[in-house]
Amino acid sequence: MKRALLFFAPIALAAISTNAHAQPGAPAPASEAMPPMPTAAPAPTAPPAAPGTYGGACYGNQTCNQGLTCQPATNQCTQPPAPAVPPPPVYPPQGGQPAPAPYGGYAQPGPAPAPLPPPPLQPSLEAGYEHNQGVMVGFGLGLSSLSCEGCDDSEGGLGLDFNLGGFINPRVAIMYDVSGWYDSENDVSASIMLHAAAVQYWVTPKFWIKGGAGVASARVSFDGNSDSESGSGFGAGGGFEIVQSGNLAIDLSARFNRVSINDSSGTTLNAVIGVRWK
Repeated sequence: MKRALLFFAPIALAAISTNAHAQPGAPAPASEAMPPMPTAAPAPTAPPAAPGTYGGACYGNQTCNQGLTCQPATNQCTQPPAPAVPPPPVYPPQGGQPAPAPYGGYAQPGPAPAPLPPPPLQPSLEAGYEHNQGVMVGFGLGLSSLSCEGCDDSEGGLGLDFNLGGFINPRVAIMYDVSGWYDSENDVSASIMLHAAAVQYWVTPKFWIKGGAGVASARVSFDGNSDSESGSGFGAGGGFEIVQSGNLAIDLSARFNRVSINDSSGTTLNAVIGVRWK
């Protein structure tokens, strides 16, 4: 019996071990198969877009419904691109004020400023007449010759002139003009002058002519005493500006005056060099 027990002992131990593993609540042997895991149901697929609608196929004549555009490359209907919106205009600043500060590449919103007034028109000046404007004043000195009716010969003396006026355009000036003859010898001095309202005209930027009429005067002084007579006269002349520097001009001129005083007539001829500021 003991030998039988010893022989059956391993079998008894294996049976005990098997019973122990088969007790309720014990984990199943690894060799037992696990139940299958549930699988998710497949997601429903959207039905294809109808022809002529967004994403659908174009009609045979390459058109679509609802204002869509047919793309020939894919033969699908798509939404046409939105039209580009131009940026608002940027207006120039007015009256020296700075322009509005831009933001996002656009000018700040607000009412459009009034347009700038056009610049005042400037009178155009011919080339060479740029300084013939405004006031002109000048004087000259030179040689003079006096001849008169009943005189045997002419009398030399000092020629002079003075003028003050202004330009009415770059070629024409009107002025008060004084010119004549003067001589002094042995404490006796005499002068014959023409005080005229004259017009001077520039034929070219350097060559001018002049003419005028007015009051003539004759004056004689001797030993502190003087006497004068007046009459009428007219004159003419011309000149050439040998130097022009800004508003300053230096000219050579010849003058002719014819005067009548107390039923006597005389003529003065002058050759002078003058300085004019204009």
